[in-house]
Amino acid sequence: MSPIPLLISKVEPLVDEFRRTPSRGDSTSSYLDLEKVRVRKSRTDLTPEETKTMVRKTMNLKHKMLIQLVYECGLSLSEAIMIRISDIDMKGGVIHVKNKTIPIPVKLIPQIEFYLRYYTHPNPYLFPSSHRNESPLPIKVAHQIVEAAASEAGVRSSPSLLHYF
Repeated sequence: MSPIPLLISKVEPLVDEFRRTPSRGDSTSSYLDLEKVRVRKSRTDLTPEETKTMVRKTMNLKHKMLIQLVYECGLSLSEAIMIRISDIDMKGGVIHVKNKTIPIPVKLIPQIEFYLRYYTHPNPYLFPSSHRNESPLPIKVAHQIVEAAASEAGVRSSPSLLHYF
């Protein structure tokens, strides 16, 4: 058990006791009004090696680029699929996502350039839908891509676990 849930399990009985004990010197309220403490499962991100295995086992270039971009740039899948080619500043080494500017790791720049040369399409999105013109890859398909890559690599599957930072 990780330290935080263990600490909460030790503190929770004390909080329950405070809820049942009348407050001292307070005539308006005889009991403390405390919210119940919720224990959330801790998230364990994929290790760099697990992510590299996913990329290595993925054969489709678009799928490989999606996984690398999400992992290396710390993007969510929904942020990644909404990137337009015009949002990428290769000279500046950044991607403009929503209201923020994300640095592109130096080792990823040649891979993005190769991907852009290989995938010449009229769609403005970096990861275009294969069925609809002018549309990004659907989020459901992006999730399926990550889940399939994780399964192929033999790692636990969750698109949100790809975040590097």
